[in-house]
Amino acid sequence: LVGLFAIPIFLLYRGTISISLTIWGYIIIAGIFYAASNFLLCHAIKITEISRISVIGSSRSLWVLIGSILILGEKLNTFNLVGILLIVFSLALIFGQKEKKVETNKGQKLALFATILSGFALVIDGLILREVSVAFYLIISSLFTGVGTLAFSPKSITKIGPYKNKKVFVLLIIASFIFALAVFLMYTSYKIGGKMAVVIPITQSAAILTVFLSALLLKETKDLPKKIIALVLCIRCY
Repeated sequence: LVGLFAIPIFLLYRGTISISLTIWGYIIIAGIFYAASNFLLCHAIKITEISRISVIGSSRSLWVLIGSILILGEKLNTFNLVGILLIVFSLALIFGQKEKKVETNKGQKLALFATILSGFALVIDGLILREVSVAFYLIISSLFTGVGTLAFSPKSITKIGPYKNKKVFVLLIIASFIFALAVFLMYTSYKIGGKMAVVIPITQSAAILTVFLSALLLKETKDLPKKIIALVLCIRCY
């Protein structure tokens, strides 16, 4: 659905199509990373609070920063180092729970692995976007990720029943449209001159909204002060 919503954007902005084998290699690698990340994240959501996963997801800035330095050649500065320390401390707040429930710990670990994979996938996106248009990559990456995720669990296609529910399908359409627009704006900001290590931390501010809405709508109020503190530490200013 995200890929379909990106087609009008592609036509509107007259996007270009790449034929470079190197770029297509990067696209496949990024697709595998995103697919694996989606697979792990879906399992994490089943056994862990959304708000807790959102905070863990904010650590994506750390992995993008590391990848941007190693792969994209972006420079590390004092603010980056301080940011790394704050993110590590915020993760310690989330993982340092008194209770020892195996399910909760497993969900947090899955969420962290998913975040690491998606972080490095975003860095590979930076390599790809140097050569192709944003809208074209949004279409291709969405299709690759969808097919790749299905490849991890082919039998899941038989469980499509709930998505036929009108209410669920409408929400899925809305979420896909918002996600397509958000990713387009994020990639465009990088394309026109922003550093990936700066762009991604800014987008992580969405985690604040997720934590508060989770408390309001899903009643996930446990350890709320700790989650807020962890978020403040995760979201860095440049």
